[in-house]
Amino acid sequence: MPQQRILIVEDETHVARMLESYVRRLGYEVVGVVDNGPAALELAATTRPRIALLDIELPGSMDGFAIAQQLRRDFDIPAVFLTGRGDEETLEHVRRSGSFGYLLKPFRAEELKAALELALLRHDREAQLELVERSFSAVIRSI
Repeated sequence: MPQQRILIVEDETHVARMLESYVRRLGYEVVGVVDNGPAALELAATTRPRIALLDIELPGSMDGFAIAQQLRRDFDIPAVFLTGRGDEETLEHVRRSGSFGYLLKPFRAEELKAALELALLRHDREAQLELVERSFSAVIRSI
């Protein structure tokens, strides 16, 4: 199986370095580490990662939710959110965002591994379901 490619979007340098180290030790390829939305979208367009790890609170006009929405819409890249905020409002926003995962900082490497594996599995299953639905629709139309 080819190595899974991951984009990291995190504005805290020490957290970004830790994430990159964890992700590499878990056997994933890091396509890049950036700290803002425009850089994340530009890197995603050129490297096409399988998944993005996104901090929710980022500098600039795009927060993690806006980046995740655009990554999913433009490139079909799912996101796992990272945040230090565990309040109910943040959790509700994560739920509504269609996120593929959520990790509360600080987290352990094992938690990151589980979040990534589950997100990739869910994304693959959704893609398979979409393919089946399109095939089924085509059959129905041809009848």
